[in-house]
Amino acid sequence: GSAGLSMQKMVRGVANCPSTAADTGAFATTNQAQSGGYLEYEITYRNNSLKNLIDISIKDTVPVGTVFKNSNCQVSPAGTCTESKTGDALLWQTSGTLLPNQQGKVRFCVQIP
Repeated sequence: GSAGLSMQKMVRGVANCPSTAADTGAFATTNQAQSGGYLEYEITYRNNSLKNLIDISIKDTVPVGTVFKNSNCQVSPAGTCTESKTGDALLWQTSGTLLPNQQGKVRFCVQIP
C-alpha cells in the first residue's frame, strides 16, 4: 500500500500443527498435503518506507476446504502482537512501531480433512 508495508505469504507442509523444530522444510509459494496432512502458512510483513509504521494489523482467512488448527506471532519487532480468529477470519494486531526496513512474521496452520 501507500504506507510502504509489503507482505509475502508462503506455505510449507508440516508433520503437525503447531509445527515443531523437526519441521525444517522451507516455505514456498505453493505446497500440497494429503488428506489428514497439515499446511503451515507464514506471512512476512516489512516496512519498505523511510517512516515508522505504527500498530499494524495483518488479516487473512482460513483456506476453503481446510480446518484451522492454530495461529501465532513469530517475530514482532513492533512490540506486542496478538492473534485472534472470528469464523474463518484471522487477525494479528501489533502495537508499537515498525521501523524502516524492519520485518515481522506471523503463522497459521491448517489440516486437510
